[in-house]
Amino acid sequence: MIWVVLYMLLFGGGGDASLARPFERVRPAVQKVVVEPVRLAKAEAILTQVDEALAAHRAQREQAFAAWTELAKRRDVTKADLQARIRDCAAANAAFDARLVELRFALRDVLTRAEWQQVFPVPK
Repeated sequence: MIWVVLYMLLFGGGGDASLARPFERVRPAVQKVVVEPVRLAKAEAILTQVDEALAAHRAQREQAFAAWTELAKRRDVTKADLQARIRDCAAANAAFDARLVELRFALRDVLTRAEWQQVFPVPK
């Protein structure tokens, strides 16, 4: 049970669950509102990069968890070893979050204001 809690604290906090959520419904909305083929292709390319970043981040998190589990099994593991693993995971999560923010702004630059407002309506 403690490993589940540690896993959630270490690996569950990345942007995967938070920053990526708005992108889940974006592709169908973009396809619906962007009628200009060139800009639609650019938007699709950005959304493909989002999908690729999500897949890579999920794979990295799975590998990190496997490495963490193996490290934690060792009796001779040191506090410094575990702290280094935590720093690596935090850095990977921060890099992923930064990449999603970059892609969000790239998408914003492709869509018109009206299209953006249709794709990302103001919450009520």
